[in-house]
Amino acid sequence: EQFRSTAFANALAHREIGAWVFDEAHCLSKWGHDFRPDYLYVSRFIKARQKDKPSPIFCFTATAKPDVVEDIRNHFTKRLGVSLEVLAGGVRRDNLAYEVRAVNPQAKYPEVLRLLQEALREEGGAIVFCARQKTVEELAAFLKEAGLECGYFHGGMLPTEKRSVQEAFLTGELR
Repeated sequence: EQFRSTAFANALAHREIGAWVFDEAHCLSKWGHDFRPDYLYVSRFIKARQKDKPSPIFCFTATAKPDVVEDIRNHFTKRLGVSLEVLAGGVRRDNLAYEVRAVNPQAKYPEVLRLLQEALREEGGAIVFCARQKTVEELAAFLKEAGLECGYFHGGMLPTEKRSVQEAFLTGELR
């Protein structure tokens, strides 16, 4: 999201770009569920900095539907003359489990607590996703009060806070 930043452009002007790598590439598409308008400047930015053939371009996403993938491919073909090859790994992830349970609103936090206590009896970790930052903080407070060593992580946090929570999770301090 820094492609329109003068400071970012100046920093890259003095570097050799070996490759352009975009994670969460669905954000590059107007049809993506997390579209960010600043990403429209990606190809313009690349073209302005690499007059000849641009360095290789890699776009990664686990959530793009076929029309979003085509939109991204068309964008780079039309704007830069670059044809992106699609390498689809599928959506199956053997290391993740996903389950939907109907729970009334009053029982939601206690049910999350019960499931975590059951799943984390011996070792391992868990991540609970919430739709809102406020809910993330409220649920973490509830779980801490119940005796679980947990933290929270969301986009509204400072980078140092995020790093601290992530490191604590990776080392097992927070499960």
